[in-house]
Amino acid sequence: MSSNDSDKISIRFSPRENSFQQGFLGLESSKVAGILKLNYPSTKPLIAKKIELVFSGKEEIVWTEYQPNGRGFTTSVVHSEQLEFTRYPITIWEAERNEDDKGKDNYNIIDNMELPFQFKLENNLPPSYTIEYNDGSGKIYYRVVVVIHRKSNLLKLQGKKKVVKFTIPITRYGRIPYKSEIFRWNSEKEKYGVNYDVILEREIFAKGDSIIVPIKIIINNPNVKIKSVGAGIKQSTELQNAGSLVRPRESNYLSWDEVEDYDIKLAADSKNEYYIEMKMKIPNNDTVRLSINQSLIIIWHQFEVKITLEGAHDILLNREIKVVNYSKK
Repeated sequence: MSSNDSDKISIRFSPRENSFQQGFLGLESSKVAGILKLNYPSTKPLIAKKIELVFSGKEEIVWTEYQPNGRGFTTSVVHSEQLEFTRYPITIWEAERNEDDKGKDNYNIIDNMELPFQFKLENNLPPSYTIEYNDGSGKIYYRVVVVIHRKSNLLKLQGKKKVVKFTIPITRYGRIPYKSEIFRWNSEKEKYGVNYDVILEREIFAKGDSIIVPIKIIINNPNVKIKSVGAGIKQSTELQNAGSLVRPRESNYLSWDEVEDYDIKLAADSKNEYYIEMKMKIPNNDTVRLSINQSLIIIWHQFEVKITLEGAHDILLNREIKVVNYSKK
């Protein structure tokens, strides 16, 4: 299987592999590996002195700014920003040197050649990702760039370098903890006659996960009543340039569960202690984005609890969590 820029230059997977990415990035040592294939006709071969490959990872955002003009119309200006966050060049082939031609460039004739390559992936790299809006977009992408240093030909408008780019999709993985890494909100001091105890079983989740959150509320003030208890997972997406938002932050709840006062019951054998289990599920579809924290693109998730009270201030609790591409490895 191959990814072709033309019939002459292509890259394909290594034998017995089904993708360029090998290994579970984020969980273990991983790499991008494949074979560069050159296939030039013998009547018009490639005459080259060096071939370089560059593995490059970039993030890019595009956004539109709207400005009113003096005639009452609104004009729009499209902006873009790009940042390369990883770059690793290698020389994969060089022409054989001729000792009799010291000081001169050495060129070889190439018609068919296969050159294996590999790039080690840094463990902190983000996954490939694309976000689309009506007035902008954001994407994280990776490329293997082939740079061929060849003889120039002015008659054919052929420069000294031929550059061909191949997009390589990269997947990042996370592991859901086998042992519970419990986070707990617990009021150390009673406030307004209200105590609470809320448990979040872990802080790393995946698409399709079900979550049960036990909540205990103790009311020691007869003038305070529980009106409702809600809990959910909020997703926020930001496109930034130099630390400032370039378009309004997009936020929405992936899941929200709320219980009204008439469904909130006292715990057994108690006159002031209430116990509720909030149940929710992260959707297993494209509305859920993975947690990403880059310079231009930030996607973050937050778990929230809201206890609405009558006779006292509401209690608002939140904790940042992560949504990952889950692997059982």
